[in-house]
Amino acid sequence: MNPTTRNTLKFALIAALIGGSFVAHADTAQPGKSPGKAIDPCYGQTLEIEAGIDPEKLSVAPCNQALHFRGLSREGRSITLHNRGLIEWAKGDLDAARASLERAVKLARTVDMRHLALAQLAAEQGDHRAALERFDELIVAAERSADSVMDQRRLVEARDKALRALGEPDRGQLLGHAEEQIER
Repeated sequence: MNPTTRNTLKFALIAALIGGSFVAHADTAQPGKSPGKAIDPCYGQTLEIEAGIDPEKLSVAPCNQALHFRGLSREGRSITLHNRGLIEWAKGDLDAARASLERAVKLARTVDMRHLALAQLAAEQGDHRAALERFDELIVAAERSADSVMDQRRLVEARDKALRALGEPDRGQLLGHAEEQIER
């Protein structure tokens, strides 16, 4: 696949994830403090990805500044890390993107689009085992939530694609793991 096609596909994937990207709301501030406009410039960078801006023009600096804001809640930090991870991904720094997304997931209170971004990035990096674990978490969460914003069928299709990328011996072991997760 030529680099132009790969970048186009990467941007299409990231643009799809932007739907799960978050804007700072009142609940992202600690009581008695206001994040003000701290998160808005970071979120603005993710909107630039959706608009198809040249990745070289993107910057994680607004996200880093927001993360230094002392009034930012745990959820606000998670949202900001998610946005920073998407920016790093668009710029092609997959290791930094994964680190940001992993931190975002650790801080997240719910299984949501942050987990999906991490699963898709792990699959892109060829870490299909980690991708499968995330997809399993997402599928279980979607099954348990009547108002889930995640389409279970799409999650299962993405999970199956990651599963096919593994060798035969791994598949049986991982399918057993998935069935255990669903039974819980």
